[in-house]
Amino acid sequence: MLHRFVYCLLLPIAFLTLLGCSRGPSTLAKPRYEDNLQLEDPKTVPIRECYAKFKSALLAHDSQALLKITDSSTLPWFEKAIEGARTMKRDELSKLNMWTRLYTLYVRQKYLLADLKEMDATKGLAVYVKDWSTNVQEVELATVRFEKDETAVATLVMQPTQDMMAFKKVDGEWKVNFAASMDRHGESLASLARSQNKSEDDILIEAIASYTKATVNRKILDGPLEEK
Repeated sequence: MLHRFVYCLLLPIAFLTLLGCSRGPSTLAKPRYEDNLQLEDPKTVPIRECYAKFKSALLAHDSQALLKITDSSTLPWFEKAIEGARTMKRDELSKLNMWTRLYTLYVRQKYLLADLKEMDATKGLAVYVKDWSTNVQEVELATVRFEKDETAVATLVMQPTQDMMAFKKVDGEWKVNFAASMDRHGESLASLARSQNKSEDDILIEAIASYTKATVNRKILDGPLEEK
């Protein structure tokens, strides 16, 4: 269940169906995102094309291509997350958006402090592109909705009731608003924790364990690991 949610959210999109956020049992027909296209404003076409390029970059494990299709918030997001992985204690970590915390804890589980000290935003992005792109091909936009002339949000087929992706126009071109999209992922993850009456820490540890199929050292909640 948890693995299904994280996988769907991964816009990384490799972590939403992991926690069972599909529309229903697997025996039910899945909604087809193509059904929305005839009813949508034609202005949404460039946004769907933007998302397709985003997916292609993930599938190709191409960090540079992903940077070209996302806005300027991408590298600062990874810089903040990697710095958090190196230095933040539990109380500081708890103030971060849950998706940022998920990534921060993931790299703590994977890398020792000595390795984290050598990691910058670019390397953090490379980890994301390499590790969190599993099965992203299956994750499609559902409904695209304009907030303003130059900003839009979208739901995912497997999470059709909540806006999960954010887009913005930059110099006349639509790009994924990376930080805003991650914030929406985190809000969905927090909502899931509440609905399951679980602590956010437990949900995060379960998500990492489910995705990595490995035992997670809960000490990563208190700080980076100096040794395994």
